[in-house]
Amino acid sequence: MLRVYCDFDGTIVREDVGNRLFRTFAPDNAEKIVRRYLDGAINARECLTLECEAVPRMDRSTFDRFVGGFEVDPTFPAFVAWCRSKEMAMMVLSDGLDAYVGPILARAGLSDLPFAANKDVFHVPDGVTGLGVEFP
Repeated sequence: MLRVYCDFDGTIVREDVGNRLFRTFAPDNAEKIVRRYLDGAINARECLTLECEAVPRMDRSTFDRFVGGFEVDPTFPAFVAWCRSKEMAMMVLSDGLDAYVGPILARAGLSDLPFAANKDVFHVPDGVTGLGVEFP
């Protein structure tokens, strides 16, 4: 059986949702963190952890409103339907956060499409809501 694995950011959604998230809510730090990653000073896991930590004040409703501004590429649902018609298993793989991958897929009518992504964690250190990440 053939299987299709598809990237999310910049593929299923034409923009990189994670990149926009951190450039919107932590613009001063996001660029520096990504530069360290591109220079090989930190790995992808460290990069995402630092990016999440750089967003110190974000509650879930702000996050959800932001995510609401993204849609799947209009050709993607037809591609999923085609794969299913050929009995090809499909799974989305993302180095982003499940908190945006799931809702964006659901709005496109693809909530049953399996995906793997990093887990978002909204925490309240010292009374301030922040964004964190866990790596399954």
